[in-house]
Amino acid sequence: MGRAIATLIGIFLVSVAIAIPLAVALAWPVIYVSETVLHLGCESNTIDGQQVWVCPDGIGYVFPGLALGVVLTVIGVVTRVLWRRDALGPPAERYTLAMIISLVTGALALLVGAVMTLCGLFDVSAAYGWWLIPVGLAVAAASLAVLVALKQARLRATTNTIATLVVLGALIPVSGLGLPLVAALAGGFAVAAALYSTTRADRPSAALA
Repeated sequence: MGRAIATLIGIFLVSVAIAIPLAVALAWPVIYVSETVLHLGCESNTIDGQQVWVCPDGIGYVFPGLALGVVLTVIGVVTRVLWRRDALGPPAERYTLAMIISLVTGALALLVGAVMTLCGLFDVSAAYGWWLIPVGLAVAAASLAVLVALKQARLRATTNTIATLVVLGALIPVSGLGLPLVAALAGGFAVAAALYSTTRADRPSAALA
């Protein structure tokens, strides 16, 4: 088990080392999309009958940049887990490691989903609050499904994959520090799904079968 954990940590560190320069290179496109398309952190004003978006400077997009770095890191980890599964030890060790990651991520995501829902309930007068309620409930439900599936071997890879997609969808209304946090939770589910899949298939291409 110690070997599997050490190998996964090594994979994570290599992925971070690759993701950081990539995130820096993609910083300008991220800022452009965040400001021009998504209007993250921007306020809408009406001037001479026209809607004008007032957006923060580049520093205001630090958290979207961090989220991008997290996503790139997760992609690297998942890819290397699928193709270097033998280096993570026998299937039994990979299975145990996947359960640990799934359990920790599921518990944290459940807490985040509950907090998002409560924040939305206390801010129902604003459009942002209405966004958070269904998103928070979806994240909480996906997390519960992952935790329940810990007792259902055939459903673990599938539920973790679905949870990854649901939590990624939660990124849409989230801003600030919550952005990289939610991306990290989605990454946790993705890594767990990849690890589970390596215990069920002989080839990475059959990972989610």
